[in-house]
Amino acid sequence: MSNCKAIILISAFLLGALSVGTQNEASASPRVWFEGVLTSGGGAPAADGQYDVTLSLYTAKSAKSAAWVDGPVKVQVTSGHFAYLLGSGKVLDSTTLALLKTPWIGVSVGQDPEMPRVQVGGTLQAAVATVATVALGVNCSGCIEISALKFNGDMDLSGNSIKAKNGIFTGSLQASTVAAQAFVGDGSKLTGLQLPKGQCKAGAVVTAINPDGSLKCVVPSVEVKLPADGLDEVSNGVLSNEFVDAMSLASAVKIPDNTGVEAVAQLDFPKLGTPKAFTLRIKLSNSDLSSVSVKVLPPDDKAKGYVICDPCGKVDEKAYDKTFSPSAPPQKGDLSKWATSSPAGKWTLKVLDTKFCIPQKPGNAKLCDLTKKIDGEVTEFRVETVTVSDKKVQAKGTLLINGGLQLGTLNAACTPSLRGQMRWDALEGGQVCDGSDWVTNAHRPVFWQGGCTVNGSTSNWYYYCTDQTDYNTAGRYLDVASAKSGSSTSNATGRIKVKIAGYYKVSFSSWGRSHNRYFELYKGSQVVAEGRNYNSGNSDNHMSFDKMLWLKKNDTVNLRLYSSSNSPNWYGNTATVDGKIMMLRSWMRIDYVGANWKSVAVCGDNEVDPGEGCDDGNTKDGDFCSASCQPTAPAGKKVWSVLAPSSQSPNVTMGKIPGIAGKKIVITQLGICGDSDQSSGANRFLVTGSGISFRFAAGQSNPGSVNQWLGFTPNLGGQARGFTYKTVNYTANAGSDVTVQWDYHSDWDGLYCKTTDNQGNSYSDSSSSVRPWILYEYQ
Repeated sequence: MSNCKAIILISAFLLGALSVGTQNEASASPRVWFEGVLTSGGGAPAADGQYDVTLSLYTAKSAKSAAWVDGPVKVQVTSGHFAYLLGSGKVLDSTTLALLKTPWIGVSVGQDPEMPRVQVGGTLQAAVATVATVALGVNCSGCIEISALKFNGDMDLSGNSIKAKNGIFTGSLQASTVAAQAFVGDGSKLTGLQLPKGQCKAGAVVTAINPDGSLKCVVPSVEVKLPADGLDEVSNGVLSNEFVDAMSLASAVKIPDNTGVEAVAQLDFPKLGTPKAFTLRIKLSNSDLSSVSVKVLPPDDKAKGYVICDPCGKVDEKAYDKTFSPSAPPQKGDLSKWATSSPAGKWTLKVLDTKFCIPQKPGNAKLCDLTKKIDGEVTEFRVETVTVSDKKVQAKGTLLINGGLQLGTLNAACTPSLRGQMRWDALEGGQVCDGSDWVTNAHRPVFWQGGCTVNGSTSNWYYYCTDQTDYNTAGRYLDVASAKSGSSTSNATGRIKVKIAGYYKVSFSSWGRSHNRYFELYKGSQVVAEGRNYNSGNSDNHMSFDKMLWLKKNDTVNLRLYSSSNSPNWYGNTATVDGKIMMLRSWMRIDYVGANWKSVAVCGDNEVDPGEGCDDGNTKDGDFCSASCQPTAPAGKKVWSVLAPSSQSPNVTMGKIPGIAGKKIVITQLGICGDSDQSSGANRFLVTGSGISFRFAAGQSNPGSVNQWLGFTPNLGGQARGFTYKTVNYTANAGSDVTVQWDYHSDWDGLYCKTTDNQGNSYSDSSSSVRPWILYEYQ
């Protein structure tokens, strides 16, 4: 009520309890009369009428919460006085009274805040005292505490029972039946028990105990076997015959662009053991997957198969990559059988595109090839199983063998899946598969040595023949060409073909009598070693080399030599003069050194290791061989230019523009600088490669056999000369090197190149020299 809101210091007081409602009966709760006075803010008695009053009892004046609350209840106020029987509404039970040792009461009227608490005495405290004499929670009077009792004889419960949580007995316990959920102890002092006795015969097991305590034994009729995949459990995880085996596409398969022809790929999965899991993965790209359907035919179904997707995506969606299993099936078909059945055999993938690719649409240009009628490709077709093998075991730790280890004579091709496997070969001994060939842990020298039995012709480059064999223990490693020739320009002459991959050392020795002699060692079409022997006079000289190479199966090596005088390029027989040996015959040798035991290819060691496409002795980009030793094609136009040897004469190989796999070398401009002006003799250069062959020259007069005549080098003052250029268009086949040879020279006039070319490169060469120059790019 608003007229009582201000009564914060209300004159509420106890007039004393007019009657006490506590009863002697234990079943009744106490009731106490409470009487007070309610005044207005001005101190006058509150107006007569009914008021909503809430009464709260507290354990202390400052207690944060009430121990007992009743209300709001309606009380009648007359001349400011009101009375209320505490406990008549909400029960004032003995538990609550026990808490109120020194009770305080608070009163609030309507929605007004509670007025200051007043301590309660008199009858309410008497009620508390009365309750305190009764054990809380016991609804009785005159209860007896156990401390007041003394037992000096047996207690007869007249057939009734004792119910207790625990029992402690210091003597004997006699009962007709004892029931319990558990007995604690070893039972050694229990009497009257019949214990098992006897034992089973060898091979028998206990199945039961007879009433007399004897054992009931039987011989097992079921053979106990280790589960097929239980090897890891019994070996503490050290051994396992569970393997993840997979087959994938070796290269991407192009998808025909709405030609009515399907893209087809096949995997030939080997028989490996019992599978326990299976997955199938398909990954492809196309300009519009809404027009693509994919089907897979398993080994046992060449007609219906599984519909992977039809269609494979939404309109203009371009990428599809999903993995399927028995629990994640394709659009149509059930793969569950492959979780327990071997997937050995041919798996066939078929992809059909029914809509033309439009290269002008966003993202389509890289997928469409209108010339080849291609729209995207399949990049992953993979069958994978977790196999419980019956053919191999994996040791996950170190395998210690106290006795011998006998290798079998495995008759199988060495493939990547067998890498690291060993076998015993009757001829070669112990061998290891390196992923491509079986290589021998050589216990004897493996080499071929021989040479050419005819003298090499002179004044040109000729291939060294290998018709003579002196020693050969490398028949299983090398295939040596045996044609005889001293003047062959065919690179098939003297070719030695590798049968087993590994490291090989190539050696050569030759005596001669010549001004200048040269050699080039070829690995395929690539020069891997070269040398020159300059001789100022017609005297004896010796030329030799050793070169270590990593050679793969089917790689070839051969040798080409050149002599600038009438002396042979090489001697095929020992030459004698006046009965004395003057020139020893030449010889060539190739030794198998060993397999590749490098765990990681070393880029930058100037050796092309397995996995490397090149190795130029550094780990820098921008020099045709990348920092990771893979061939690279520098972007844009490049300049090749090499100074011809000063005061020397051809025929000389100047160098090569290296080929890059999949790229074509396109020559767009030729140039010559130096000693080739209108008054000095001409110089001519031969450019060769797969699909390309031409000559260019400059100087006083055209020497003939020239495809591109460049005229004369310009006079820049004194002996310095500049470049003369010509625009051309020559293209070598993809991947081919381009070799430049200096094959004609007239005379020297002390001229030299001293200028900057049209690409910004500066030159300042020595006197009497000439420089060929080629501008090219990779496409």
